[in-house]
Amino acid sequence: MKIFLWGLKECGASNVPSFALLRRVQEKLRKQVATPTRMFKSVLGNVFWVNDLVHLVGKDFSNPLVRPHLHLYPEDPPEGIVTEVWHCEKWHKDVDWSHLTPMVEVRNRHFYVNEFCLMSDGTIIIPKRWVKRQGELHADAYFCERINVSFSSSHFCIKTQPLAQDKLVVHNSCVQSIPISALIHNFPDLLALHSNLLCDQISHTILMPNPL
Repeated sequence: MKIFLWGLKECGASNVPSFALLRRVQEKLRKQVATPTRMFKSVLGNVFWVNDLVHLVGKDFSNPLVRPHLHLYPEDPPEGIVTEVWHCEKWHKDVDWSHLTPMVEVRNRHFYVNEFCLMSDGTIIIPKRWVKRQGELHADAYFCERINVSFSSSHFCIKTQPLAQDKLVVHNSCVQSIPISALIHNFPDLLALHSNLLCDQISHTILMPNPL
């Protein structure tokens, strides 16, 4: 590097920095944008270094030239022809749904899997995963049925009184495909708008809110 700086000066280049200044600038840039490496030691005592994966992925998302080319969701192949990895059966069937991308954004609202959300027709669903179909993202979701109830002691009793609360019954025997354009309110919205909603299906409510 010193030879390189010397060559610049000999060629008459202007504003050639000193070697010390160059090193200070390099260190500053390294702290701001460089990918950190982490040291690991194997069970056999071998030391190796690995670039920080989280930092690498963050760089891809923050780069406006790269982000449009990232594919985050499984996609049904057009006309059934598999041409990309996100068309493959592994993304659709083999990978656990909890390992897929957990969120979509619709009109500046974040919708997460395993949370109640409201559709434009008033139906409440629980998205389980997001899949791209015919160019549009869809939710593979469970439908929820509202039942007017009153809560007494530790059990639910079905009532028809106007002041009764709404109990949600999740129909998890069938997964249906819903375009995300039909979603209007996410889980925080529902908590604010419908504080009287009840659901005693612990297998679903224990996952709310999504920890992410």
